[in-house]
Amino acid sequence: MMSNTQYAKPEDFKWEKTKNGKFAKDGTEVKITGYKGDAAELYIPPEINGLPVVEIGSISCETLTSIVIPDSVTVIKFGFCGGLTKVVIGKNVKIIRSSSFKGNKNLTDITIPDSVESIEDWAFADCGLTNVVIGKNVKSIGNKAFSNNNLTSVVLPDGLTSIGELAFTKNKLASVTIPKGVTVISDGAFTTNALTSVTLHDGVTAIGKNAFWDNKLSGITLPDGLKSIGKQAFKKNRLKSIVIPDSVTELGENAFEFNSLTSVGIGKGITKIAWHTFDSNKLTEVVIPAHVKVFSGDGAGAFDRGVKIIRS
Repeated sequence: MMSNTQYAKPEDFKWEKTKNGKFAKDGTEVKITGYKGDAAELYIPPEINGLPVVEIGSISCETLTSIVIPDSVTVIKFGFCGGLTKVVIGKNVKIIRSSSFKGNKNLTDITIPDSVESIEDWAFADCGLTNVVIGKNVKSIGNKAFSNNNLTSVVLPDGLTSIGELAFTKNKLASVTIPKGVTVISDGAFTTNALTSVTLHDGVTAIGKNAFWDNKLSGITLPDGLKSIGKQAFKKNRLKSIVIPDSVTELGENAFEFNSLTSVGIGKGITKIAWHTFDSNKLTEVVIPAHVKVFSGDGAGAFDRGVKIIRS
């Protein structure tokens, strides 16, 4: 921070002393629990009454348009600030708590510093984000953390190990590369985007239900180590062909429904193909290993009516 920064006054805040992250009368650190001022631009002070400010609790204020968080802070949790357009996160923040910036529709750009390790559930949900930079040390992204924004691209850091359910649902992402530390694509993680390209590494073992539902994929390579594909995982895309590796043992209902498939390769690990798995495609015939059970029936088949099943 520059020396001429005009920090907000201590009396503008509600705050408490803490020790090891918990309230303590003899605490040596400060947690801010509220804001009583009416400023448009808020520079949070790095200390109050000589004690370092290490945590920001709930701050909700309709007047705020800009917030600058000092480098003393390690944990942040905000609230709704309807006019917020700018947030500067200090370079020592490690955790962004759940719902921290949820619902701030005017927030279009955010840079998450390299210090951050965890972005919790709903942290940036329902904002107006068109651009996000995620720091290289983020390990986990929570459920719906970036849901319902306007993101067209995102670079996931190499150290990432967990992507929560519906983490990026309802954006405008065109492509995504899954880092090597992520082994499970959680339910609905990228549903309802504009994906035309998805890169999966060989360490991915599970693709959850609805993971890539409602996108624009015309092709994808499934990794050899993949074990399960959840219900509706690739439903409502534009896939023209798909090869399911021998490693896959679970294939959910409606997994590839409503695509443009003309070619399907069924791996040897599959034991059954459930209702509507490949329904509403452009298949005329498909080769299926002899041991695989294929569900069929009036209006409830695994494939469209008329598709020729060839046993191998």
